[in-house]
Amino acid sequence: NTPVYTYDSETHTEVMSGERLENTEPRTYTVVGIYERPAFEDYSAPGYTALTAADPKAADSSPVHCYFKLHKPAGVYDFMKDMQGIKERNGRYYSPVYPLLYAQVTRRFKGWDVYVGVENITNFRQKDVICGSAKDEHGFVEPRQASFDASCIWGPLMGIKANVGFRFTLWKKA
Repeated sequence: NTPVYTYDSETHTEVMSGERLENTEPRTYTVVGIYERPAFEDYSAPGYTALTAADPKAADSSPVHCYFKLHKPAGVYDFMKDMQGIKERNGRYYSPVYPLLYAQVTRRFKGWDVYVGVENITNFRQKDVICGSAKDEHGFVEPRQASFDASCIWGPLMGIKANVGFRFTLWKKA
């Protein structure tokens, strides 16, 4: 029964979470290599990226790629405190944690690939994008008002998106 600790980056201290980690089933793993932290993984990531490679001898010619990223709370300006999802902690304001999920399926042919992908599968979007945005009588935001501020973006503005495309190989290394 090992206690679980989290690291508070604000106070630079470890905090016991009250959870306990219990080994209920022993397992053996073989480490076959070590790699550097990927460029897309932030040093403050809530976990570690595990990379795997497909078996090149496998008959599957339609690999599926799936990416998941959990965005940590970002510090926001005090004037954004009334926006949806903004939380106060230790006198500062933060955006919520939110997930982004991407998937892509690729079909390989000789010298070219066709792919279909989906971005932001969770369809997460920041709700209040423009602070102080009073609407006119037609329901449109008036950008010439003194309180108009479009610098309040901390999350994705577009929801789920799909894409289709192809890649081709001009030449291969000999």
